[in-house]
Amino acid sequence: MGSNDSYITVVGAVNIDICGTSNEQLMLYDSNPGKSYISYGGVGRNIAENLCRLGEKVELITVLGDDPYVEELTSFSEGIGISFKHSMRLSGAHTSTYISINNSDGDMSLAVSDMTIYDEMPVDFIAEKMDVLNNSKLVIIDTNMSQQVIEYIAKNCKVPIMADPVSTKKSVKLLNVLDRLYMIKPNIFEAELLAGMKIDSNDDIKDAAKFFVDRGIKIAFISEGSDGAYYNDGEHSGLCPCAKGRIVNTNGCGDAFVAAVAWVFIHGGGVEEMAKAGVAASAICAESESTISDDLNIENLRKRMA
Repeated sequence: MGSNDSYITVVGAVNIDICGTSNEQLMLYDSNPGKSYISYGGVGRNIAENLCRLGEKVELITVLGDDPYVEELTSFSEGIGISFKHSMRLSGAHTSTYISINNSDGDMSLAVSDMTIYDEMPVDFIAEKMDVLNNSKLVIIDTNMSQQVIEYIAKNCKVPIMADPVSTKKSVKLLNVLDRLYMIKPNIFEAELLAGMKIDSNDDIKDAAKFFVDRGIKIAFISEGSDGAYYNDGEHSGLCPCAKGRIVNTNGCGDAFVAAVAWVFIHGGGVEEMAKAGVAASAICAESESTISDDLNIENLRKRMA
């Protein structure tokens, strides 16, 4: 799958993730011996990498600084198949960085997220890239971009758009353009905010998904975590339960879900198959210590879907 002349465009975040884990119980206001590592993340970049692992060509449009990590980040990502040729580079700026400190049990105790660089992408810049977007098979956006950029894409893009709301706080950026989206994948909390309703039951989840479809979204997925994902495309709806597997780490499961759904969509699969692929990719991701699983590929995904 995946052809030489077709590609998916992702407009979203790239992060340098710096993580430290203490050897023993964290002591505040002190230096704690432990281990640290640097990895590359960001919702947009993670979705892009997962798509590359499923054999797709990806153009990633993001904002990069000129700090020492950028060359490593781009060469690593380009080695996997992600293209940055349409991304914006800001001299004198820091690439988006996420610093987390974990207790000895691996649970995050504190984090600092510096993502202000995404506010620096002007609408004029994305306006110049609309040919790239409109020649894609699909455009995927995350809400780390500014509301102005998101709304410009939604109003001017001629190909289907899939949106990842990212968080309750950032999902509000989609409120004005819900009717312009083709697909959306909120979790329950993001769905509550976007649909303007409390979700306490399975019936509430059905109502929220119907709300999105009634607003003009063609396909809505609502992630229910370990219970799976509810889907509705106006004709078919239902809960796709989680694929069974051991859970090591849930970071990145949502990004894997989006990538697998997109992969099925561009190859003509139906909504139920998309949901199956999404929960299967999430399960593969959850079995990995990393945010992105080395085991995600077409063969393994098909096995897990079966």
